[in-house]
Amino acid sequence: MAIQIAIRFTDDTLACLDELIQAGEFANRTEAVRTAVDLLIRDAQRRRTDEAIIAGYRRVPDAKSDAWLEAATRAMVTAEPW
Repeated sequence: MAIQIAIRFTDDTLACLDELIQAGEFANRTEAVRTAVDLLIRDAQRRRTDEAIIAGYRRVPDAKSDAWLEAATRAMVTAEPW
């Protein structure tokens, strides 16, 4: 089920939104707003997941790794071209 809501934007915001539509980024204002809301929700869900993972590691920290393994891992990551 879809529910329609009313949103007020400033003239500047609408002008920027219309520029994105003219540039072909979105088909219309509705698509642009839906995309923005979807991204906002996705980011919030990822943040919550990240926070839950961090909280878990704080409750039950990893065991101390051995020095050789840590050095080898750092060397491999440093060698990557990214």
